[in-house]
Amino acid sequence: MSNTWMRSDSGSSTRSSCTSPAADASNVDANLPLTTSFSRPMDPSTITASTFNVRPVGTSSGTDAGGAVDASVSFDDSTNTAILTPSAPLTHGAAYRATMTTAIRARDGKALATGVTWTFTVSPPSLPLSVASTPADGATGVNVDLGVKLAFNRTIDLATLTSTSAQIVAPDASVVAATISYDAPSFTATIKPNAKLAANTTYSVRVTSGVRAPDGTSLLNPFSSSFTTGTCPCTLMTGLVPVKTSNPVQDGRTGAGPWSYELGTKFVVDSPATLASVRFWKDARETGSHTVRLWSSTGTLLATLAVTGETPGGGWQQANFATPIALNASTVYIVSVNANAFFSTTRSGLATPLTSGIARSAADVKNGVYGAAAGLFPASSFSSTNYFVDVVVR
Repeated sequence: MSNTWMRSDSGSSTRSSCTSPAADASNVDANLPLTTSFSRPMDPSTITASTFNVRPVGTSSGTDAGGAVDASVSFDDSTNTAILTPSAPLTHGAAYRATMTTAIRARDGKALATGVTWTFTVSPPSLPLSVASTPADGATGVNVDLGVKLAFNRTIDLATLTSTSAQIVAPDASVVAATISYDAPSFTATIKPNAKLAANTTYSVRVTSGVRAPDGTSLLNPFSSSFTTGTCPCTLMTGLVPVKTSNPVQDGRTGAGPWSYELGTKFVVDSPATLASVRFWKDARETGSHTVRLWSSTGTLLATLAVTGETPGGGWQQANFATPIALNASTVYIVSVNANAFFSTTRSGLATPLTSGIARSAADVKNGVYGAAAGLFPASSFSSTNYFVDVVVR
């Protein structure tokens, strides 16, 4: 706090002001207005940019290092407070001297007995704003339905994160229509295209210096990167429906039961990928709950997932792994699901391998497989039958 004095008619001194920031204050906000609060009514016409100003101070000499900072000066009669607002943020790390001259007068005409000055230092420069993108610059085989993540090193001002300042740009220079979201705890923005990107296409990511931190700090340089899409997410049976439905799981078997099957499909990926989901066709007469399973070709159970949210009336169902399962290239896997009452098929439906991008059904006559009961490794086959258990590979 800085105090100044004003002489009254009788010659006694009267405290007339305190200041913010205080004398010798450090780490002052670069955007903070300067204020002086007087203890008596003042004449606003005498409080102007010429009688109340702030100037940079030389680092070694302590003298003014330049002219008065461009600023507006106002006066609040209700609080007897003068307010100096610089037109631009003050320089981080710099020292400044504020000055009030004797031309400032009270409403009764009495002037400050002496001029008043005090110095303060603005906070050091803020950490520069930086950003990294996922997919990384130069990435290939990127899934056509994934968004771009922008990981900043500090929080940003959401008002500056717009479709103009953060974009995915197509080869023809058009901006991809997308939704932008922001996760504050991780300082991460996501640009999610409104539709799938084109396959095998190179896109650019652009972030302009218009993106700023709340203190006004922007990127030192505009950010750009590029990536090339692949063909996934890949599914093998998109658009396919069974030829024969309502097959009972007893399926000609004799005995008391109960009867069930484990139905599956062998598949391969041509490059390292992940299994994000398992799809399966549920017969309209099927009952009970279902669990999808991932097996090695030799019968090792690699993953299981209980199916939730099944739709009534049958048709394609999908179970999504919370963490996609890593798949090795050129390795045969089997995905399967249990059938409790009825199942659907297309005989010889896998006689010709199904292919989608890097995913394909295994190229052998035993690529449609079944187990004799729910949960058993599906090692048996019949006439390359498609039991409609599918994958979503990313």
